[in-house]
Amino acid sequence: MPTRKTMPSKTRQVIHNPIARAPILRKGGVHEPSKTGQRMRDKQQLQRSVHTWLTGEQE
Repeated sequence: MPTRKTMPSKTRQVIHNPIARAPILRKGGVHEPSKTGQRMRDKQQLQRSVHTWLTGEQE
């Protein structure tokens, strides 16, 4: 009868500083415009470019 191989036990990660790993602190970081705002800005810029190209206006 073949012997069963045991699965290696999973080691639990030790949290060294629970305050630094708090979920609310994940929201921190560089203040930058939202992705929605960036997408809207890009859309508007594209529409302006298309309009100037179609009308033949030069900047």
